Amino acid sequence: MGSLKILFTLSHAFSPTDGGVQRTTYKLGQYFTDHGFEVFYYSLAPTGHYMPEKGTLFFPDVNVPRNSVSLGNDVYELIKKLQPEIIINQMPYENIFRDTLKKYKSGYNCFVVGCLRNSLFSFKSNAEDILLRNSPAKLHRIVTSKPGLMIMQQIHRIKHRKQLKEIIEVHDKFVLLTPRNEDELKYFLTDYDKRKIDYIPNSIPYVHQPSIPKKKQVLFVGNLNVHQKRADLLLLFWKRVYDKLPDWNFLIVGDGDYRPKMEALIEKESIPRVTLVGRTNPEKYYNESSVFIMTSAFEGFPNVLLEAQSFGLVSIVINSYLSLSWIANENADTFFSDPFDVEDMSNKCIALCNNETMLEQMSKKALENAGRFTIDKVGRMWIDFFKKNLMLKVA
Repeated sequence: MGSLKILFTLSHAFSPTDGGVQRTTYKLGQYFTDHGFEVFYYSLAPTGHYMPEKGTLFFPDVNVPRNSVSLGNDVYELIKKLQPEIIINQMPYENIFRDTLKKYKSGYNCFVVGCLRNSLFSFKSNAEDILLRNSPAKLHRIVTSKPGLMIMQQIHRIKHRKQLKEIIEVHDKFVLLTPRNEDELKYFLTDYDKRKIDYIPNSIPYVHQPSIPKKKQVLFVGNLNVHQKRADLLLLFWKRVYDKLPDWNFLIVGDGDYRPKMEALIEKESIPRVTLVGRTNPEKYYNESSVFIMTSAFEGFPNVLLEAQSFGLVSIVINSYLSLSWIANENADTFFSDPFDVEDMSNKCIALCNNETMLEQMSKKALENAGRFTIDKVGRMWIDFFKKNLMLKVA
C-alpha cells in the first residue's frame, strides 16, 4: 500500500477525552496509523491540545485571527506542503475549511471527505426552546406563535439548504453517521448527488467486562449546558425519583455553565444523594454504575450512550433525534423517553431500578449492542470505504 497520507481538519483542540468529534478523530488517527497510513491533524484552536502519540499535529499561532485571510492561506500552504492523498474534514460547516479545500482541489489530486458530526435537525426539532432562550422576552409571544415558528423554520431551512449544497459540492463524499441522517438531509435538499453520500458511525474503543455487582447508582455524563444537553432537566428528574429509590444515588459527571445553578438548587432544596463529580475521566463511574440517563435535545451520534453500554449500563434516553433508533434498541437495551417529559423518564427509571431481572437482562443486551461500534469494526468500515472509492489495496 505504501504510506498514504491522511489529514484530519477540525475546529476543536485535539484531545482524546473531550467531545465526540475530538475522541473520534483521536481513535481514527490511531487506527489509521496502525494500518500503515501517515496521519496528520490540523486544528483551528491555537491552545488546549493533547499532543498525539501517533501522527503529527498542526495548529495556528495564538495571534492569528480565526477565519482571517492569512489563516486561510496558512492552511492552504500546509496542505500543499503535506500533499495528503486523503483529507477528512471533521468540520464541513467551517467556511475556512470549505474555501481552502475548494481552492486546493482545483490544483491538486486529493480525495476529500466531509463528515457530519451532529444532527441536521438541531434547530428544527427544538425551535421553540431555542427561540425562547435567544430572543428578547418581548418577542417570545411572536416567535413562538404558530406563524412565527413557521417563518423561523423556513428561514432556517433556506439558510441550511445553501450550506449543505456547498458542503456536498466541495467534498468528494459526505459521510453521515447513520442512515437516519439522510432522512434529515432530504428535508433540506431534494436534488443532491446521492452517489456522494455514505454512512460510517462513530466508535468506542472496545466492550468492557463490567464490575459485578454494580452499585445502585444512576449516572449522567456530559456537558452541563441547557442548549443541547438539557442539564436543566437532571435535578427535576432526580426529585421525582429519589423517594421511590431510597438505596440509589445519582452521579453527574461533567462541567459547564449550568453547574453553578445546579449547585445552588441542590443546596437550597436539600436534594439528597446527588453528587456533582465535575469534569473527569468517566470510566470509573461507567464501571460501577447500573443506569445511565441522557437528556439531550439533539445529538448527531451520542458517543456517551455507547460508552455507557460498553460497560453494561442500561440507558434511559430522551427520544429527540432520529439517529437514536438506529444506534440503540428500544425496550431491549435502552428505554426511550418522550421528549422532555421528565415524569416519563422518572417512571421508567423507577420501574427499571426496582426490577433486578430486567436490569440484568437489559445490561447483557447493552453489551451486545455496544459491540457493533468498536473501533476495530468502525475502522474496518473506513478502510473498506477507502478501498471502494480509491481502489486502494489496503490490508
